[in-house]
Amino acid sequence: MALRNWMLAGALALAAAPAFAGGGGAFRQQFAQERAALFAQADADGDGALTPAEFQTFIQLVKQARMQHRFAKADANGDGKVTPAELEAAPHHGRGCHRGGDEAPTGQ
Repeated sequence: MALRNWMLAGALALAAAPAFAGGGGAFRQQFAQERAALFAQADADGDGALTPAEFQTFIQLVKQARMQHRFAKADANGDGKVTPAELEAAPHHGRGCHRGGDEAPTGQ
């Protein structure tokens, strides 16, 4: 039991590290805490470490949490739906498009 507590504390510290590394603000701190909870949820056997299958579950849980957060940010009026106008006005994460910038895709 003590080993599990130490492992969980270590996971919490690792999950919180990005929040303290770059002044990431309240969202990063909140997400780091949520990520630690997701780690514990994915750790099905409770040994404080993730097997490959548990790690896959963890990644899926993190992706789902990120999508829920992004949806909530885009849903400006909180009606549970995102309109084209809300998408256009939604804050972008500042890293540009996955194609390498804000330009339109080529070849269309």
